[in-house]
Amino acid sequence: MPRLAVSGARSFRTTTCARKVNEKLKPAGAPEPLKVPGSGIQHSSELDQTHSSLATRLAGAVSSLLGRKRIYYSAYQPTMDLYVAAAAQAAQDSEKIIHKMANQFWYTTCGLPPTFQTWFQVTQLHLWLLMVRMRALERGVGHHYQQELTNHLFNDAEARLRVVYQIRDGRIVKTYMKDLLLQWNGATAAYDEALNQDDTVLAAAIWRNVFSAQEDPDPAAIALVVKHVRKNLYMLEKLTDEQMLKAQYEFQAPESP
Repeated sequence: MPRLAVSGARSFRTTTCARKVNEKLKPAGAPEPLKVPGSGIQHSSELDQTHSSLATRLAGAVSSLLGRKRIYYSAYQPTMDLYVAAAAQAAQDSEKIIHKMANQFWYTTCGLPPTFQTWFQVTQLHLWLLMVRMRALERGVGHHYQQELTNHLFNDAEARLRVVYQIRDGRIVKTYMKDLLLQWNGATAAYDEALNQDDTVLAAAIWRNVFSAQEDPDPAAIALVVKHVRKNLYMLEKLTDEQMLKAQYEFQAPESP
């Protein structure tokens, strides 16, 4: 899988949009997924074509550009819908709980603390599940869909840090965002390595990331997360490309012991 770039940290200025975000979140303290437009999308050079004549090259460039824009705009809303569904899996008590079973599973059954770190790791795990399926899409399309999911996550993470957790120092936010990117790359590599191996390797990756390498973890809880991951991978594999492109997927609920 190619390393997906994410846009750098941007100032959250006092705009109409920012005020609306504060009005929506701050009174209730509810860090809900924010529909912040994605940016910094990376286009694959393989979509470009080289031709002999200038006219043909120009025609190809225009066609390629329009094709990329079509992919970008067609990917935005479906990936946003999928992102919101993934982020809702780790919704905390201060948020609007959409999936009560998931909330109870992660914070009661697994005993994870209701922190920003837990939200990020559980959300990433579900985004990774989606990305595994997206890799099977047509290459250019699949790459754009994965990039959009990445953008949604990091835009949302930055907005939560600034708005919900009231971190106003840009340097601190930038440090946090760099750390989250390192976590993203490390967890993705670990899950990818475990994908085609046995459940012990996957369990180790989940323990290191979701459970933050706890010294005394609950093996039964980790086993339930492994089962949850395998079940969703199986259901995603059964989706047609058209269903994936239209975000026609609901995460399978985690099982309780």
